Amino acid sequence: MIVPAEKGERINSVDVLRGFALLGILTMNILAFGLPGPYYNPVAVGTATNANSLTWAVVQVSCDGKMRALFSMLFGGSVVLMTSRARARGAEAEIADIWLRRSMWLMAIGAAHAWLLWDGDILFTYGLAGLFLYPFRKLRPALLVLLGALLLATLIPKAASDVMAARIHRAEAEIAEAAKGAGLELTDDLKDGVEAWKNTVEANAPPRQKLDKDIKLYRSGYLAILANRAHDVPDRESLSFYTVVFSDSVGMMLIGMAMLRLGVFSAARSVRFYVTMAACGLTVGLPVLVHDTRQMWVSNFDVIAAMTYHMREELSRGPIALAWAAMVMIVCKQQWLPRVTARLAAVGQTALTNYVMQTVLCTTLFYGYGLGLYGQLERYQLYGVVAGVWAVQITASSLWLRWFRYGPLEWMWRSLTYWEMQPFRGGS
Repeated sequence: MIVPAEKGERINSVDVLRGFALLGILTMNILAFGLPGPYYNPVAVGTATNANSLTWAVVQVSCDGKMRALFSMLFGGSVVLMTSRARARGAEAEIADIWLRRSMWLMAIGAAHAWLLWDGDILFTYGLAGLFLYPFRKLRPALLVLLGALLLATLIPKAASDVMAARIHRAEAEIAEAAKGAGLELTDDLKDGVEAWKNTVEANAPPRQKLDKDIKLYRSGYLAILANRAHDVPDRESLSFYTVVFSDSVGMMLIGMAMLRLGVFSAARSVRFYVTMAACGLTVGLPVLVHDTRQMWVSNFDVIAAMTYHMREELSRGPIALAWAAMVMIVCKQQWLPRVTARLAAVGQTALTNYVMQTVLCTTLFYGYGLGLYGQLERYQLYGVVAGVWAVQITASSLWLRWFRYGPLEWMWRSLTYWEMQPFRGGS
């Protein structure tokens, strides 16, 4: 018979890493909660201060895409954990049905989260992506890493073609400007190029009118924001998934399956292994990342520089995410900072609840049906909110698990997955 993992079966280092990634995700999501405009452009809302630019650079290098990559890897690793436990209990034949229900209920929870609370949801994506993972659970780690890397690599040609198209459209816009100055008639192709370049520029740095419109919307009531979400969520959960998000998520999940199989995320490898892993990840990822971040800064966040950064992001975020994982594993393995890791593990054990709690807390702070702070704080000020949310979640998670086995959403998810009411009370 298959039952959820008991407390003694949990891998502490996995919980610690999950808690670390979950808290780190908020460093990027806070920008969508609190500011209009693209997150990667700190001058988009007219706040080109040194404090905002420096905050952008630090978060860009340390967290952008890396925390999500870790979270995706850990989700992929959960396939390995569930199936290996089922095999140990002689119930491997049942696990496919359990995994299917687990993934589909996560899609349902994610859909509710996206439609009712916030359109930046990732849970629906994980549930849908999870349906593709099960057949790969027994592949050799090297093959899992190769497949994951190949999937991630498919994102680069599309991004490269977008950069090339933008360069062409910018050149066409410059030619059109010169032609206008000379009193010449523009061809239809030039007109199309000018319009395409205008749209590209406005996506990178929206005009003030668009920013004001967004600020007005998110400072309004719940029903107005809900109606606006109805236009955005269907695209995120369909076209965006199959064109970009599938490769991004499943690629990292396959690599995470390999990391679990190899004992990397369970702190089973040597300290020397983790030091080497961190050094390699930083050596591979950091030069590309620092170079592209600098190019964005010195170009005053030019649209081509921003697109080039995103084109090469897959070359840096995976290695740096693995470097973060290696450093967390060293802390766990050496039993450093035991109070900190215990609290991170509590957050990791209640990750689903904490993910949704971040949405509830932040939308209440920023949206009009709460305190209405949307667009009122500078970028650097948002990280005071992040620290406050972290403090609430770390404290609440630790206290909750003293009395209860699972977070409330974890309990609901497990009960639906196993189609049986799970015990709730009885913490550590």
